[in-house]
Amino acid sequence: MRAWIYSRCRKFGSNPHCTLKKILVPVDFSKGTRQTLDFAIQTAEVLGSKILVLNVIDFMEKTVGLRSVNQIIQQDAISRLEKFVAPYKKKSSIQILTKIAKGEPYTVISRQAEISGVDLIIMGAQGDDNEENYFLGKVAGSIIKFKNIPVIVIPKSYQARKVQNIFFMFRKLNKSLFDILPPLFELSDAYKVPVKAVHLTGQGTGTIAYSPELIFENRAFTFEDLQADSFTEGIAMIQARESMDMLCVIKRKRGLLEYIFESSPTPKTVIDSPVPVLFLNDDE
Repeated sequence: MRAWIYSRCRKFGSNPHCTLKKILVPVDFSKGTRQTLDFAIQTAEVLGSKILVLNVIDFMEKTVGLRSVNQIIQQDAISRLEKFVAPYKKKSSIQILTKIAKGEPYTVISRQAEISGVDLIIMGAQGDDNEENYFLGKVAGSIIKFKNIPVIVIPKSYQARKVQNIFFMFRKLNKSLFDILPPLFELSDAYKVPVKAVHLTGQGTGTIAYSPELIFENRAFTFEDLQADSFTEGIAMIQARESMDMLCVIKRKRGLLEYIFESSPTPKTVIDSPVPVLFLNDDE
């Protein structure tokens, strides 16, 4: 059974209290890197944010004799990154910063997010695993667990397009929802689209702490109870009837990937979504 509820539409526009001011975009130059940066630039433009593009060199200076080689590799990476972002700097008015760092990718990305005061991470769901220097496929599943920073994961085959809807899919909503939903609301305001809330009512359905009218008070939204036993099933059902441009889900401390995609416990299941996925953190 489907029930749609409409709130009165709030006036959309730039949010003067936007908190998503700095976006970290890890890149590895695999096939999906440009699509990821395309989406990040688009998002930064509507938010009025700046971007830090980070490339991680995963090597160690084990001996003195390797230092000159490592310096060459680092200089090559700097040149490659600057060449890669140059077209974006020319055509976009947002501030685009770049940085090269070396070390284990997950550790470096996490540290850079902390020391740079990042408010949002946008990254590819998978790098090119056939090349050892492409790392995103190995760390995307770990990064989405990173503290309280929201993360948007971009599917490898995704082509950036105008966001005309944002689906918020969930099984239950805890009392902490007012603390974790602001990034979703900011993106909804920035893109000037309503939130389409979808409550899965199949196996594993949970309770909703507050009524949808209270959760989405004074903003445009739709609400639907959808009979589906998994998020993957819910996504397929929605796609069969209408287009989807972005999906938002809540990640929880236990069983994150099982709760969301359920087909496999590996990070690669993030790719099951055909559109960018915004992960919000709820440790309750």
